Amino acid sequence: MADSIEGLEKEGQISLAEYVETCTEEGIKPFKNEEKLKSFTLRYPGWLEARLNAITTANSISKNQFILQLLEKELAPR
Repeated sequence: MADSIEGLEKEGQISLAEYVETCTEEGIKPFKNEEKLKSFTLRYPGWLEARLNAITTANSISKNQFILQLLEKELAPR
């Protein structure tokens, strides 16, 4: 707790330092590993465009999200 923004920032720094120290002592990674994003160019026939747009619009997702979902489904361990 603090009575100013500066005080809150100081308390936040103290809390973060204690958290990192505790994680280090317990052998825990204190922060989530960020995945590196990879990219590639996808070439597809024009006749798929209308179907792709329809399915992504109906599901309120981007084309990228839709394709990732398909890849995850197909590449999942069986």
